[in-house]
Amino acid sequence: MAISNHRILKVTDDHVTFRYKDNKDSGKTKQMTLTGTEFIRRFLMHVLPSGFVKIRHYGILAARNRPTKLAHCQRIMKIIPSKKSSDYTALEFLVKFMRLDFSRCSKCPLEPSNCDTVMQEATPHIGAG
Repeated sequence: MAISNHRILKVTDDHVTFRYKDNKDSGKTKQMTLTGTEFIRRFLMHVLPSGFVKIRHYGILAARNRPTKLAHCQRIMKIIPSKKSSDYTALEFLVKFMRLDFSRCSKCPLEPSNCDTVMQEATPHIGAG
């Protein structure tokens, strides 16, 4: 966000001192002193080029009805939406993201699990050690 005049505390021939909110330090208000050149450089990073208009939270990026708009855009663009991680069962999640497949026996990985080995290996030994 560009700086407003009430946050500028002191201006000298060489330096500008201003107040800012440090979100990395629990939102504490702090002061910073920069050279005039560095202050102007940082300030101009917030100025849009000629012909550009700043738009926030508009169109498909707006929070209101975002899922509906996103689904509509995906239909128009013929994009098949991927599942959210919360849509996976626990077993599907482990297979897809953790690369752990408990539906297969570790002793015979090409065959579906018909033995107790999988459950014995998957069960944590609480209190052991």
